[in-house]
Amino acid sequence: MNMTTSVPQTPSLFRRIMTKLAAFAPGIFLIGYSIGTGSITTMAKAGANYGVSLMWAVALSCIVTWFLIRIYGRYASVTGERALTAFRRHIHPGVA
Repeated sequence: MNMTTSVPQTPSLFRRIMTKLAAFAPGIFLIGYSIGTGSITTMAKAGANYGVSLMWAVALSCIVTWFLIRIYGRYASVTGERALTAFRRHIHPGVA
């Protein structure tokens, strides 16, 4: 009797890299969306002038941005309205 056994194949290096990249791609997109080109230029100039002494500000900015993106995403998925619409409707139009 000739029985062939199925040996699971390990994914190729390219496939493993692409899988890991796919896991990080949404985060990279959100970073680019929330930072923008003006912020990148400002950060580069501040880095050239002050070195890494402002790294705490970058870290704090990343934490606050991550928190706000999560909160606004949850709010939008529950209520169906965007953050600016909620500010305008529930707080004051001038805030939006």
